[in-house]
Amino acid sequence: MEIKLDCLGQEAELATGDPITCANCGAYLNCFSELIKVEGSDDDRNWTCEFCGTLNVLQIEDEEVPQVDQISYIAEQFNEESKEEPTSGDAYIIFCIDISGSMCVSKEVSGKMTLKTNKLAQLQHLQTIEDGPQWMPGQA
Repeated sequence: MEIKLDCLGQEAELATGDPITCANCGAYLNCFSELIKVEGSDDDRNWTCEFCGTLNVLQIEDEEVPQVDQISYIAEQFNEESKEEPTSGDAYIIFCIDISGSMCVSKEVSGKMTLKTNKLAQLQHLQTIEDGPQWMPGQA
């Protein structure tokens, strides 16, 4: 599965309300989902979830069917003309992903490693018997 997050900085199609989810696994109805109209009904559609195979019967109008692969849902009324400064009660979500590689070792280092500090002796009392090299299986 590939998740592209570059869409967070781009204009996206906006939708109000909640996205439609599978009753069993919670997967979202999307533009790749296959909807089959129920005979004798204008709005009823059958959606077999592409992840778990559950049959979901939906009451959905044509305008509500996702047409693009990226949709941003807004939880409450959106006012584009509101130019007020954020208050202390406002909340924001920031996606921050570290791709620098600094959180893991991708190349084995040979030789003796020393800490760039003179506090090693002071810190050794914090080490327990269970503490040891933190290697992944199969690594030296």
